[in-house]
Amino acid sequence: METEHNLPDKIDELKQVLVLTATQYNFDFQNPRVLHLSQKLDTLILKSMRKTYSS
Repeated sequence: METEHNLPDKIDELKQVLVLTATQYNFDFQNPRVLHLSQKLDTLILKSMRKTYSS
């Protein structure tokens, strides 16, 4: 589970993985692996935003 202090690091790491994966699949954003990573990144970003705006 992500803790408050490592959430930005997890987001940055996942962004890099998403870019590499999208490149690997010729930017086919319908590819299941690309979609999965994108959704996972969305979830982390929302979690970060909720934390920021609830303070």
